[in-house]
Amino acid sequence: MAFPIITPNEAAAMINNGDVLGLSGFTAAGSPKVVTEALAARAEKEHEAGRPFKVDIFTGASTNRWADGALAKANAIGRRTPYQNTPDLRTRINSHDTHYFDLHLSELSQKFRYGFYGELDWAIVEVAEVFDNGEVVLGIGAGNVPTYVKYAKRVILELNSKLPRDREKCFFVENLGENVERAGAVSVLFCGVNISDDGFDRFGKGVVGFHAAFYFGDAVECGGVVPAAEDLSRVVQG
Repeated sequence: MAFPIITPNEAAAMINNGDVLGLSGFTAAGSPKVVTEALAARAEKEHEAGRPFKVDIFTGASTNRWADGALAKANAIGRRTPYQNTPDLRTRINSHDTHYFDLHLSELSQKFRYGFYGELDWAIVEVAEVFDNGEVVLGIGAGNVPTYVKYAKRVILELNSKLPRDREKCFFVENLGENVERAGAVSVLFCGVNISDDGFDRFGKGVVGFHAAFYFGDAVECGGVVPAAEDLSRVVQG
């Protein structure tokens, strides 16, 4: 195996109070689940012992109940951007336990590359497959993964065994450069992962470990089973 295999608790134990995390995904799709939940459990123990424990969270958009939800419930989020969508996180923001700044999603990656938000300690990335040569297949959502992987000091891969493994051609990601360098629209002639110039060559250099993640339910990205079409239509109709 290209990378060491670790447990979620071992991954969470390496993350320190005040660390800055970049999470994969765009909305719930592709967001980490088990490492963030283990990190929330660790934060609760640290708080019970009277020690401070919060991390800053940067993402592609909103996340899910296992990331923002669990961490906010544990009061473990210091700074958060660019989006929020869970009740517990909104409660923490309104009580000023979490410092949230609303930012247009399209601006975050470039501003992060400019250094506006400081250093990135960790990238936690959901993947569908890890190959022996160090290559990986992304999960359902890419988000700001190329930027986070490129600038993170260390990377944790979260292998979701429920995702199909034939996803090699699901993404086309290209580094367009900064605004002053962009020449115009990109002609996408095929689908496939094309991100080695924007960070994924870091896999194999900065990865500290990965773990296999197992989930229950058919719609693991949304945390439950998607209702049948006729049931959903009845809900919409009221």
